[in-house]
Amino acid sequence: MKNSFIALGLLLCMLHHWWTPIPFQVQAGILIVGFVFLGIPHGAADILVAKYQSSATRTYFSLRNFLFQYLLQILLFGLCLWIFPMPALLLFLCISAYHFGETDLKKIPADNWIGKLFISSYGLLILFFLLLTHIDEVVPILSLIDDTAVLNGLTPVIEEYQQLLLGILFIVFLVISFIFFSQQVKKQQFDSGNFLLRLALLLLILHQLPLLLGFSFYFIIWHSSLSLESIISGLKNAGSYYPKKLIKHLLICSGIALAGTSFFVLYFGDIKNNYQVLWYCFATLALLTAPHMLVMHRLYKWMRSN
Repeated sequence: MKNSFIALGLLLCMLHHWWTPIPFQVQAGILIVGFVFLGIPHGAADILVAKYQSSATRTYFSLRNFLFQYLLQILLFGLCLWIFPMPALLLFLCISAYHFGETDLKKIPADNWIGKLFISSYGLLILFFLLLTHIDEVVPILSLIDDTAVLNGLTPVIEEYQQLLLGILFIVFLVISFIFFSQQVKKQQFDSGNFLLRLALLLLILHQLPLLLGFSFYFIIWHSSLSLESIISGLKNAGSYYPKKLIKHLLICSGIALAGTSFFVLYFGDIKNNYQVLWYCFATLALLTAPHMLVMHRLYKWMRSN
């Protein structure tokens, strides 16, 4: 699946650079369509995942308690994002980086310290590589989040030291990777050559695509598809995979999430401001993703242990 995604990403790059640049409106359309059909649905199965885990571990599952904790996490993170937008966003990006790494590398042993560091450095490299190489597109969105003197003074510093920050990311990742691979080669558990080649191609794609299209490619096509694959695989292993039931559940939960997202964007946002619409879309995505990451972390941990 990942090789197919790499081929698709390279085709998108060739289309954008060699044939005709993809307009911003088309990029936004791709993001919204992907958001509706993959982005939200891949998190809408959280209830089924939690039930499956409870059944597999023979623990009691309470739908009421699950929904209460799930909505409480959304509310608490929403308050943090509203009161402390930049610190909350930075924390969310760091946690998301671990979540992305854990999804991409779900089969590696990650319960020891080097495994966790490897997953974290991988996710941080991908996420912040995308942001730092498109800093001119990121700044207008950041100005909508917190247009203060601190932010205005910070963005020029980031732009000036962009290459240094990228260099630090690569060095940290390479050092941690070397330690990780040196341990795993002895156990013959990881093909480092294919992994590094695929990572290099993925970073090339993210660098060559515009920010919006690059985010759509990685989050929608790559990450959401791999997450759904893991969910379906887990349900099959537990003997709880019923396609019609899964599709019905995804449609209902996705519809609720989409209705809430649409209300939030239309009520609070200025639909004529492209960057503001993007920020509110990302904000609602962050709210929905916060509890989802914990559910998936428990799933991946259980899958590795078995």
